[in-house]
Amino acid sequence: MLGWATGALPEPKNNPQLGMTNMRGVMPALQRAKPANVGAAGVTFASVTLPKQLRQTRIVRDLPPDTIAQELWDWIHGRR
Repeated sequence: MLGWATGALPEPKNNPQLGMTNMRGVMPALQRAKPANVGAAGVTFASVTLPKQLRQTRIVRDLPPDTIAQELWDWIHGRR
């Protein structure tokens, strides 16, 4: 896996037979797994609204990278 992450190995070809071989090894574990409760039983919503579409665009030319980084940091941490 590390070889693919670093780009040292080519991407594996789409081979259905290989995928089925891998699934044969995984299927017994899936069959032994306990079922999980999935759903929203007992969940109620008081109200549902779409979020406001808000866009604030500011065009500033010739701003130093340190200032841009500081503004991004402040914006991410809510100090604006």
